[in-house]
Amino acid sequence: MEQSASKLIYEYHHKVKFYEVDPYGIVHHSVYLLWAETGLQEFAEHEDLYGEYTIERISCKYIAPARNHDSILLRIRIRKHLKDEEAQKEGYIFAFDITNDRAILAKGEIRTKCTI
Repeated sequence: MEQSASKLIYEYHHKVKFYEVDPYGIVHHSVYLLWAETGLQEFAEHEDLYGEYTIERISCKYIAPARNHDSILLRIRIRKHLKDEEAQKEGYIFAFDITNDRAILAKGEIRTKCTI
């Protein structure tokens, strides 16, 4: 069973740190996933989405580079609430985008599932 998507968008703000960039001042691609996971965790805490959930899959399409000292805005929302009636397991699909003051930097999706 699939429930409708949430209209709520959670915003996570972050300032790029020197240790997140390469020698040329460009953020390493792996850092975007860390930002997405941090945003997801804060969203879950804010919305009381507690439980034994684990990330099953994460995807990210990189569009433009983030740079040292950029102010980053990650927006995350629930795209789908999933429920497996037979196994009585549930999960969520979250959609996210990452921007700075110049452009959309990345878009992606995080799929979680209940492990209990």
